[in-house]
Amino acid sequence: YVETVRSRVDEKGLACTDRHIIECLKYLAIMSGTSGRRIVVTPEVDEVWHELIVQTGPYFALCEALPGGRYIHHASITPEAYAARTGEREFVAEFLRWVPDYVHSFGPFDPERAEHWTVVGFLQSELGMTLAEINAVAASAQPEAALPPDSPWRALAHDDLELLLSA
Repeated sequence: YVETVRSRVDEKGLACTDRHIIECLKYLAIMSGTSGRRIVVTPEVDEVWHELIVQTGPYFALCEALPGGRYIHHASITPEAYAARTGEREFVAEFLRWVPDYVHSFGPFDPERAEHWTVVGFLQSELGMTLAEINAVAASAQPEAALPPDSPWRALAHDDLELLLSA
């Protein structure tokens, strides 16, 4: 399954592709514990998600193995359209709830992790926050959908796809 996805999205080299796969899996793991809230992922992570989905049998099995144990549907919707659907206030609240969920589940953002999460880019560019500030706020906030401490999905925190595949 991973080799199929790698072969279909390997435009920037294996290490970069694996990073996109890891961040996509982190997104799906967190998403599975929510009531369906959305967040905009980077185009590279979204491309991986598309490739995971089109392998329907393995994707279904992946979703069943996620912490929430449910199928994660994909919907192509712009942030503006989603904000119009949910209301601007709820959109921003959903957007920001991802940060504590991520940090409590996988550890702090570093520059490489951060580049795959639009919410981190927003906090940096629009609010002038540093990664240290983002991580500190996230660590002190109550997460909504953090993975349980004993979840095997926490192994994604190592950012090593080969390690995950050998487990």
